[in-house]
Amino acid sequence: MPKRQVASQRRMIRALRARDRHKLELICRSFSFGAVEKESILKSLKIKNLEWLKHWRSQDIIKREAELGSTYEGFLDLMKKKQYDLLAKWLENWAKDRRIVTLGRLRLEAVRLIRIRQLEWVNVPGDRWFQTKILAKINQPMRKFRRVYEWVEDELEDKEKVSLEDFQMICKALLSSEYCSSKTRMSKLRVRVRKFFKLRCQERNGSQKTWMKV
Repeated sequence: MPKRQVASQRRMIRALRARDRHKLELICRSFSFGAVEKESILKSLKIKNLEWLKHWRSQDIIKREAELGSTYEGFLDLMKKKQYDLLAKWLENWAKDRRIVTLGRLRLEAVRLIRIRQLEWVNVPGDRWFQTKILAKINQPMRKFRRVYEWVEDELEDKEKVSLEDFQMICKALLSSEYCSSKTRMSKLRVRVRKFFKLRCQERNGSQKTWMKV
């Protein structure tokens, strides 16, 4: 690339950064200006009042970044990183209290947390973010049996016990008939589920009827 073109690109980048710094400084000033001056700044920056309120709630960080000479894009990156890190931390703590954690459940919990915790600078992440940040750190049952494990967890939350007859029925509905017809496979699956959830058997008339929480 010719030197003149390189120099031109550098000047353009510097100009964009200077404009971006000026934008952050103007937003910072708008917190202390009156209504007329504030509206003039927002109009020049094409920022709506609702969006400005989001900035106002983060004004301490904005003021600090403006003093440090940061750009507006740098401020946005900082806020997104802070809030995505918070979301990951809260989701990890939530996942520790559950035996089964799926992408669907993680997404619903993320929506709830973003709303109630007012994480205004982030959107609901994509599947890859959930897989690398949360699911990769958690021991999960095989995908093939995950819906069975989810059903068991829901039963324990609702009733604090699991009927073995209902367990057999849900396995027949969710797993292949070939798998369910094998007594050895079903016996091993029952053992794995019991160990996974740390359940004890409650017997009636000498036969296992229900699983209970230990």
